[in-house]
Parts: sequence; structure tokens; C-alpha cells
Amino acid sequence: MESFSGHYVIDTASTAPNRPIYGPYPNPVINQMRNQSGYTPTYGEHMLSAEHCATCHNLYTPFVDSEGSILGEFPEQTAYTEWQYSEFGSQTQSCQSCHMPLADGGVQISQIPGRLTAREPFYQHYFVGGNTFMLEVLANWGGDLEVSASPEEFRETIARVEEQLSQNTAALNVTDLSLTDGILAAEIQVEVFTGHKFPTSIPTRRAWLHVVVTDSSNQVVFESGKQNPDGSIQGNAADTDPLAYEPHYDLITQPDQVQIYEGIMQNSDKEVTYTLLRAGSFAKDNRLLPAGADKENLPADIAVYGLAAQDQNFIGGGDLVRYQVDTSGYEGPFTVSVELLYETLSYRFVQDLLLDETELTERFGAYYNNSDKTATVIDSLVTSTEN
Repeated sequence: MESFSGHYVIDTASTAPNRPIYGPYPNPVINQMRNQSGYTPTYGEHMLSAEHCATCHNLYTPFVDSEGSILGEFPEQTAYTEWQYSEFGSQTQSCQSCHMPLADGGVQISQIPGRLTAREPFYQHYFVGGNTFMLEVLANWGGDLEVSASPEEFRETIARVEEQLSQNTAALNVTDLSLTDGILAAEIQVEVFTGHKFPTSIPTRRAWLHVVVTDSSNQVVFESGKQNPDGSIQGNAADTDPLAYEPHYDLITQPDQVQIYEGIMQNSDKEVTYTLLRAGSFAKDNRLLPAGADKENLPADIAVYGLAAQDQNFIGGGDLVRYQVDTSGYEGPFTVSVELLYETLSYRFVQDLLLDETELTERFGAYYNNSDKTATVIDSLVTSTEN
């Protein structure tokens, strides 16, 4: 725990060529690399462990009260601890297995021909996460931001992220669908595949259910969770009132009720805040738990907060949400369309940031306003009362 929040130790006493550089392979070829780089390659078992990632990806940030006095630390991101309390941690499936996919076979890692046999396993240095939005900003305004990578290289990374989100993150299933006395009832199961909460990391991220019911003439009977072009979500209390937020739901009956999986921060006065420096605790945290997580026995840093804590259908590995829709006045059969949507930068976080009106926030605001804010579709399905 002492190494969390980037508290790694840099050895400044060693000098070339005795400075160790750690890698995942036993019996490294020492002389060639030492002569070329001034470092001595050294086998480090920790390079393939989740603990190696935890140094930076368990991050605690100080928070202050309204007078600016530091009161403590806030668990800004806790991917490692979330992993520890999941079935991934118990099975020792490391972070690298998802975020650094294995190459197909051995890889020649030396540029000197014949000096080193192909090494395997080789984990590709993709570091695939879930943030396409900022990658798009870097691709579109790389010149302004003086980045060295080309737009094409950013597009390749974006494609990898999109594949990760659509293939390895979560899936939807309608476990029950019925129509009785004009009431359409649906049970929607969200199954999560990640080894940590989804979404994880800084609480700017959110995922939500977009559910649409249409009649036989394709007229909309009910819609919950529609995204607006500006990035806000219709019916989401937080996007219209910065001091409010959408609660967790087990049952949804009205269009202005939206199931949003998110962390909502609150300050030392128990008021909702989107300023990380003021965030002292969570008013709501119903981010989807990884499989194997027992929500009744999670430590405070990764616990469930808000109504999800009492929802028996919100458990490790997913959530089941019930919808009841009054179809009076409409003619069936009825079609139910469901999307699990995700974004890395929520509307309210951006609006809070732009209140500062500094040169840098206004610059970012220009990028944001000229970017496509369409959410990423994690999974989708369509079913009908005929089925």
C-alpha cells in the first residue's frame, strides 16, 4: 500500500552500467543491452503481476474543505483493490492479461539479428483502456497539443479500445418479457466481464441503459436514457441540476428514470461535487462490480454506496433491472430495444470544469464543443413480445 498513488522508488545511487532494468524473462542476455543502454537487464517477477500496475492505478488524492484545509484522502481510482476482491484476483488473472494482449507466439525483441531468440509469452504494449474521447481529441488537435504520434496512430489505438469495449466489457440479456393487461414487463440483465468495477478509474466516467419500447407502427411508447447531442442524458437529474443525481433503480416505470452506473462524489459538507479536490466520499457508487465481488464485505474504498447497496439484484458480476411500461392506447406487438452506453467524460463534469473560465479550460471547452460526444455502445439487443 505504501507504493500506491505513484509512490514508487527510483534508485539514484546506481550508475551505468550497474543500473538494473527489470523485465519479465529469466536469464536475460546481459552484455548486449548493458553495452547499448547503460542498464543491466534483470529478471523481475513483479513485471507480470497486478501489483506492478497498482503503483499508479490505485490513486488516492487529498481533499479539502471549503476553507482549503486538507481533511484526508479520497479513493479517486482503485482498480487494483477492486481486482483483489474479484474472482480475477483469486484466480491470479493479472491486469496485463486484458490490457496487454498476448502476441501470437514468440517475438524477436532485439534489433541485432541472431543475438537473441524469440521470447514468449510476449505481452503487446497496447495498454488498452476505455478512453476513446481523449484519444479523439489528441488525434484531431495533435498539432495544437504538440503530440508526437500521428492521427493514424491514434486511430489504431482508438480501434483497439473500441474492440475492448465491445468485446470484453459487458453483455445484455432480456431474461423475462411479458405483456399482461396492457403492462409490458421486462427484466434486463447486465453481465460484466471486467476484473474491476465498470466503469472504473476517475469518476468522470459513466455507463447507462438506453431502453426504447415501440408499438406495431414503430411509434415510441417509452424511452429511458436517450443521449442528447451535447452529451447530456434525457431524464438524468444531474445533467439539469448540479446538486442532484439520478438514484440507483431496481424498478423503472417512468421515462425520466434512468439506470446510470456511476460514482457521484460529495464534499465534506455532504454536497454533490464534481471538483476532485473537494471530493471526500461517494454519495452514490453503483458502478458494476466484477464477478466474485461480495458487496456485503467490500472495504470502504470500493464499497457500494446509495440504493444499490440494498438492491438484491445488484451483485458481483452484474445487475438486473426491471422495467414496467404502460402500453395503454398502443397496439402490439411491442419491440424492446436496449443499449448499454458508456462515456469517459460526463456532461456535468465538463460543465463544472468550464465554470473556472481559465485559458486552459476554455481551450479544452473548444475541443469538447467541436467533438462528437456520442456514447460508445458496449452491447445492444432487440426483442419483441412476439418472441
